[in-house]
Amino acid sequence: QLQVGWQNSYNKQLTVKFAIGTRILVCSNGCVSGDYGAFKKKHVGEVQTFTPAAIGDYIKIAGDHFQRMQQEREAMKQIEITRRVKAELIGRMMLEEQFITSTQLNIISRELTNPTHDYGAPDSLWELYNYTTFAMKEIHPSLWMDNHIKAHKFFNDYAEPVAPLEIEEPMFNQLTIF
Repeated sequence: QLQVGWQNSYNKQLTVKFAIGTRILVCSNGCVSGDYGAFKKKHVGEVQTFTPAAIGDYIKIAGDHFQRMQQEREAMKQIEITRRVKAELIGRMMLEEQFITSTQLNIISRELTNPTHDYGAPDSLWELYNYTTFAMKEIHPSLWMDNHIKAHKFFNDYAEPVAPLEIEEPMFNQLTIF
């Protein structure tokens, strides 16, 4: 289910943010794409006049982002991961990327042993993604959007690793004197 998430604050400590996402119907988990950079505005004078138009423009492109997220979901379902890979990914989420805490780690561990929901793709990247977002329901609201976006990017980067740089061999053009 398509969702448009937003974050704002009355005391101007947070920027106004909007993000396209989905809500997983089986468990009500959030799945938030990392493209909120299209709308992230600091609280300054023109934010009240700028925001309504930007929201409208952002919603107009929501369908394209929703379709992309569906494709990403299907790709994650096709990637089978072993118990060791799950452990490595969970460790990286906690220690390197720092978007899950020990509280979420305990919830993910419990889900691995005794899942609350069936996501229809056992031992897949999609299943671990959902265990993670299920655990992230416990996150403080001020961190919710940023951490969900980090999680989405993390899993998509694993699903589609960045292609290695292609280094061209240097060409030497030899000139003759004659």
